Amino acid sequence: MREEMRAHRLVLIFIAGWIAIFLYVIFAAGIHRSEARAEAGAVLLLTNLVAAAFVYVGMGEVLAASAFRPPHRKEFTAYLLLGEFSLITGFVLLFNASASLPTVAVIIAPYAFLFGLAELRMARGLGHHPRQATALNVCGALELGCGIALATAYFWSEVELIRLLVVTAIASLLQLAPFIFFRPNQLPQS
Repeated sequence: MREEMRAHRLVLIFIAGWIAIFLYVIFAAGIHRSEARAEAGAVLLLTNLVAAAFVYVGMGEVLAASAFRPPHRKEFTAYLLLGEFSLITGFVLLFNASASLPTVAVIIAPYAFLFGLAELRMARGLGHHPRQATALNVCGALELGCGIALATAYFWSEVELIRLLVVTAIASLLQLAPFIFFRPNQLPQS
């Protein structure tokens, strides 16, 4: 069980690291404050950053899949498929010269939506921990809303879209933090 937890944490750390880098670039470049149309260079930077994140996280997911033994076939298959999908998405974005910010947002939308669904599902199992269940329900609903909003990216201005991406990234980072800092010391050895 410890190896599986390490594999899950590894993937979550990869995701959180790239979200943190994304937020740093947004805030360091001041892109989130721009009232004018986002510059082509900033959009290219964000597109390449998201593409690199997908490739990096995809490799981590494929590596994490190898940690699961035969009894954990579902986790193995899920991580392998998710990793391959992330790698393909990242390479398509990297080698697509015409990828725009709305395209990136539409590609991120299913991930945000599924993240929200996963949180809502986890909250259902935490009836004996009402605070944690409430936090997961709120963050899950926020993530679902962000996923839906990102799917409609072609109707937003680039500045609004960048702000929405920032909100989505912050929500994702907040919900990943407890899982990243969780120490599985009390878990049984297997």
